[in-house]
Amino acid sequence: MPSSKHNMNQGLHLVVFCAVDYQHMLTDHLASVDKFVQDKILSRTVISNAKIDTDCNLVLDKDFWKLIDPDFVYKNVYKHNWVKQQILKLNLDKIFSGNILLSDVEVVYQKPMTWCHGNQYAQVKINRQPLCNSSDFIKTILDVTPECSFLTESMIFDTDILRDLRTFVENKFGTDQINAYRKIIYDDPTSMTPLHKIFMSEFELYNNFINLHHPERVWKQIDYNLGIYTSQSHCDIYTKNTGCQTQWINFYEQIKDSTWPECYKEEDFYNLPKHIQEECITVHGYQPKVKHGH
Repeated sequence: MPSSKHNMNQGLHLVVFCAVDYQHMLTDHLASVDKFVQDKILSRTVISNAKIDTDCNLVLDKDFWKLIDPDFVYKNVYKHNWVKQQILKLNLDKIFSGNILLSDVEVVYQKPMTWCHGNQYAQVKINRQPLCNSSDFIKTILDVTPECSFLTESMIFDTDILRDLRTFVENKFGTDQINAYRKIIYDDPTSMTPLHKIFMSEFELYNNFINLHHPERVWKQIDYNLGIYTSQSHCDIYTKNTGCQTQWINFYEQIKDSTWPECYKEEDFYNLPKHIQEECITVHGYQPKVKHGH
């Protein structure tokens, strides 16, 4: 995994979260970064739930999670893809040091953008209060009522501030970070039933934490509606994405024994050992979508 110690004025690390079903968006995202992001890019890393074809550094979710939860104590949290991604993003300092430009793969830059100014950072915001459920998440952790939303798909993380935030959360709730978030966002930590009134957002949490504890680090705030970047997911050419491969990966990772081989593609199901195929079908209720030999 890439790591670089550097002065915060020297550039930033680009980190793109890209589930395997969205890899067709990656080329356009990277091209837009090359064209419009004015900061020096020190490294490029894609974090994905499966192996994908890319010239960037590739980090798999499961390998990253081991840095946070080495014994997979919170496997029942890991299997919830949305929450898993939030926790991974809030622990990027375990891989990098310095400035991180974090983007979801659907982001396409449309105009020149400079993110860093010395040791300060630009914030992209939406001029409205967050949705009630994400606002409640922030209130629970930071004891403040957010005045605007930062749910904007791209932002800067500073790894020192990430560590500071994690320490704050663990000290406040008297437990490790994953357990703290789990107790906030789930009705029952055993059944892992999500609370509909609570919506976990790493973007909202991090930016509100900066504004509360490190306001001197905010260089300027930019209105999201200025169209600096847009989301590919709203374009017709991307409707071919179905999420099927991610659904298979989530299912397989939930049930797999530590001795089972990896299986990132559902079409490779019949390449698994026979006893694993049988357990998937008879014990876990899997129904193969393609008959063997077809």
